[in-house]
Amino acid sequence: MNKRNIIWTSLGVVVVAAGGFLWIQNKSTSPVALGTISDIEAQGGKVEVQPITSGGVSTPDLDYTVMFRAKMTPEAKAIILKNIDEIQGRLQKDQTDFNTWNSLAQYYQVAEDHVAAQEVLEYLVKAFPTNHVAYGNLGFLYGYYLKDPIRAEQNYLKAIQNAPDQAFLYFQTAEFYRDVVKSIPKALAIAQTGLSKNPQNEALKQLVQTLK
Repeated sequence: MNKRNIIWTSLGVVVVAAGGFLWIQNKSTSPVALGTISDIEAQGGKVEVQPITSGGVSTPDLDYTVMFRAKMTPEAKAIILKNIDEIQGRLQKDQTDFNTWNSLAQYYQVAEDHVAAQEVLEYLVKAFPTNHVAYGNLGFLYGYYLKDPIRAEQNYLKAIQNAPDQAFLYFQTAEFYRDVVKSIPKALAIAQTGLSKNPQNEALKQLVQTLK
């Protein structure tokens, strides 16, 4: 399996000790700074942020200490810890910021603290049920790391339901069907559906051809 992430998406994650930032390396685009609104929009349009629901949503612990399982240099680890601390501090003042929560989940994932990332993303899909970003990220997390393809599929399809015009969601779901579920027919079907809604998307065109 090639390393992929969605927002952290179907992209490879690379930690770069440059200017104190963590970067997401896209195979087809230049790196973008993690945790900004621009990187979310670059991966699939604006996130529709609805008010957080008032009941039944348990907020993740903002005093949590990340558990590092990823192998990285002390310098890279220090950068991640510093940024997590800053993000947690911002969220303690404003817990309604979808993008900041999403950045926190990304940092947890890069540290390979999958349980912490899962908790934040599960919170986001409950607190912001109309978004597609957290659902796509959960699909990736369940599919490639937590080894739960059923829940992965549910989240991928919910992401598509919430944003049916976003080509990258079909692409990453097709990759999941191909690489994790090992179903070429499912992969081809979702890629063709995505292409029907995004007929000019070259990546989907190429994917459909490779799956036929």
